[in-house]
Amino acid sequence: MISEVSRWSGSMAKSDSFFIRHTTNIGNTANFAQGTIDLGAYVDALGKSVLRIHNIAVTMSDATGTTSEVTATGSAPYNGAAAQFQLTTQSQTDTVLPSSKAVISS
Repeated sequence: MISEVSRWSGSMAKSDSFFIRHTTNIGNTANFAQGTIDLGAYVDALGKSVLRIHNIAVTMSDATGTTSEVTATGSAPYNGAAAQFQLTTQSQTDTVLPSSKAVISS
C-alpha cells in the first residue's frame, strides 16, 4: 500500500491510501530484466506532496497468474532456479547490493 501525504503547516497531514499495480514480463531467461513505474503523477514537488511507500508485495507467476513450476533440469551450474526482485529509485543494468542508496526494497 502506498499513501500520498500532503505536507502543510496544519497539525495533521492529509493522507489518502491507494494501490499501484504493475506487471513486468521478465521472460524465461537468466538475463537481467526491468520495468519502470512512473510515479510522477503521485508526487508534486511544488505543492510539497510526497509519496510514502508502506508495503510492497511481489508475485512471480506465469501469464495466467499461476505460480510457475521450478524444476532442476540442465547441467551445472544451470540445474536449478532462482528469482529475485529489487525496487530501486533509478534504472539499473543489473541487480545491485542492498547497501546501494538506490534500493527501496529487495
